[in-house]
Amino acid sequence: MKYKAVLFDLDGTLLDTLGDIGGTLNHVLQENNYPPRTMAEYRRFVGNGARRLTKDALPEGTAEDEVERVYLEYRDYYRDHPCSVSVPYPGIPELLEQLRLRGVSVAVVSNKPEVTAQKLTDRFFPGVLTVGDDGVHPRKPAPDNVYRALEELGVAPEEALYVGDTEVDLATARNAGMDAAIVGWGYRDRDHLLHSGAEEVLETIEDLWKKIQGIPQKTKVRRTIGRDYGVYGVVLTLFLAVALVDLAINTDKYITNIYRIIFFVLWTGIISYILFFTYPTGTFFMDDYGVAMRIGLKRREIPWREIVDCNIFTLKGLRDSRGGCVLFFSTRHVTLQDESADTFKNIRSDRDHTVFVECDEKLLNNLYPLMPNEFARFLRVRARQNGLGRG
Repeated sequence: MKYKAVLFDLDGTLLDTLGDIGGTLNHVLQENNYPPRTMAEYRRFVGNGARRLTKDALPEGTAEDEVERVYLEYRDYYRDHPCSVSVPYPGIPELLEQLRLRGVSVAVVSNKPEVTAQKLTDRFFPGVLTVGDDGVHPRKPAPDNVYRALEELGVAPEEALYVGDTEVDLATARNAGMDAAIVGWGYRDRDHLLHSGAEEVLETIEDLWKKIQGIPQKTKVRRTIGRDYGVYGVVLTLFLAVALVDLAINTDKYITNIYRIIFFVLWTGIISYILFFTYPTGTFFMDDYGVAMRIGLKRREIPWREIVDCNIFTLKGLRDSRGGCVLFFSTRHVTLQDESADTFKNIRSDRDHTVFVECDEKLLNNLYPLMPNEFARFLRVRARQNGLGRG
């Protein structure tokens, strides 16, 4: 992993809290005879702390002592109602779990009052170090609270990544001397973030995962395992060969007979489509990001966080011919294996989401370092039991 620690902003990065923030502040505004604000307005206001949020929500020109009074009322009310509708963004809990498994320290640095921020992380991310506005240290974009978190984790700024969703988070990372990762699923639009100086905006959890790992490209180990067409592939290839032989022998007839030309074009087109677009070309990829397989010209990818189980099968025909095995990964949502592969039909029937990969002993040994530790340890044992690899 590229970083020893990852520090996250809370609102708009880990949690979608806008509904609770806007709902509770609107409640306080209306209780004090002020007009409510829309969620679109709150989306622009968040990121600079609760007091600044309150000031922005109140009518322009409101006296400072009135801002303070309404802020304190909002702070107390929100502290008691912080997570009525707030939820983690999809994929965030799994991402944090993967970081924990790989020994990467995690912390939250927020401009929320520390008590409220801690209450949210205790509910959604138990055990994660949380630093918020304690009333003593200056809020972001000042780096003070970031330094508090890094000191607690025992990590230097250059060894950590700061992840956020606003221009405030970008400035915080720069002020702290850290690398920044700015995500696009939070409370600022892409154009605004780029205009604020973000070099890139990460639109998906997968993009963030790659940024954390520092992977410049997805493929580290790549091996073409060949086309395994079986009986059907052999028959189709023979038909294509017959058509080509017929073309070579009866070239003059093809030139004078438009029907033969049409037949040849259609026949070779159909056979080529079946061979190269339906059957797997067998190109398999694995790296720190996850696993992938190319089916024809289509490449499908699954990040490691989507994989929930793995195992090895040795099939007699495959073992005799290649001295190899079939490696499979059970996934949460995605299926990559070729649906027409007869070789795997007996072990595929009860698995809706499984990636099957044909590999040999050499490739298997090269793959272990790229897998999460829990998968690698299990597969080493299974390989040793099956007489494969170094175990």
